[in-house]
Amino acid sequence: MREYWKSDYSWDLQQAKLNKDLYSTTVDGLRIVFKHLKPPSAGRGPLTDAKRQPVLLLHGWPGSIVEFNVFSELLLNDGHEVVVPCLPGYGWSEAPEHSGFGIQEAAISFLKLMRALGYSNGYIVQGGDWGAMIAEHMAKIAPKEAAAIHLNFAVVAFPDTLGTLAKVLLFGTAEDKKRLADTLDFAAVWDVTGYLHEQATRPHTLGATINTTPQGMLIWIAEKFQGWSDPNTELKAKFSMDDLITNVMVYWWSNSFTTAVRLYKESLTESKDAVNVVLSSVAVPAGVAIFPFELFPPPAAYVEDKFKHLIHFSKEVKGGHFAALEQPKALYTSFAAFREKLNAACASNDCDACCIDQHA
Repeated sequence: MREYWKSDYSWDLQQAKLNKDLYSTTVDGLRIVFKHLKPPSAGRGPLTDAKRQPVLLLHGWPGSIVEFNVFSELLLNDGHEVVVPCLPGYGWSEAPEHSGFGIQEAAISFLKLMRALGYSNGYIVQGGDWGAMIAEHMAKIAPKEAAAIHLNFAVVAFPDTLGTLAKVLLFGTAEDKKRLADTLDFAAVWDVTGYLHEQATRPHTLGATINTTPQGMLIWIAEKFQGWSDPNTELKAKFSMDDLITNVMVYWWSNSFTTAVRLYKESLTESKDAVNVVLSSVAVPAGVAIFPFELFPPPAAYVEDKFKHLIHFSKEVKGGHFAALEQPKALYTSFAAFREKLNAACASNDCDACCIDQHA
């Protein structure tokens, strides 16, 4: 990968791709940089007659807007308008200069961004990692705006109720029982969360070290892409080298590694934002896609217990934590199935939210 970066990688070419449809605005004093993508006209692409719901795509760490290159194209070709922002403190979105800005504050920023873009009548939020947790906050704060969510990262309490635990132990599949056991295994949790402890407690110390060399940053980030995806496949077979390197370049050239990992401290140490997401239920219509090599994919019973209006749940056969980049077509298939079930529920009045297709 390092040799490809030296000899074959073109930053000029990738920079042009990043800059296409890239905009910025100010939300509560912070500059937010985002892609605003609109589908081709009816004569140029495979659009349906009805306009689709707007979609907000939210990345996490150590990802970026690069993760959604293919996935956003699939959404565009099916008629969705798409907004893909850099999280505050990530990429070229400005970092807050004060403490107290965690994922709840990020959720408020994105609600205001979508309002500024004219999407206040209802849209779908899709995300993984921090993006999934921000999506849950948005739906909780403004359920008529973030009217539906589709996630490929579902964080739940283990175990939260004896009833749910009993469902898994008595009626769960062998796969679900293994997922529960893996999540409760202290050694397994410790093995894959060392980075989290460092970033949640000493983000500035880590950042000062990682920022000294692009190769060091590449190693720290690429190790996560290898470890949190299909372990049976080589890195270069799972991901485009251009995408992986460009993702690192976003952090390097924007000097945002430290401000990005500070989100861990703000959301896990300084506040209980992340804990609140884990413990809270979700009321808006939801779709969840669980990929087999996710860090801790939850048993089905826990997903069903947390998401009170779960209208689509898919167990995927390939891929891991970075689904939009590793398995974009599978993620889109799950998303499209969720969208159609959402529209059907709205059409039959079996939906707590408004039929957001009508407002697209």
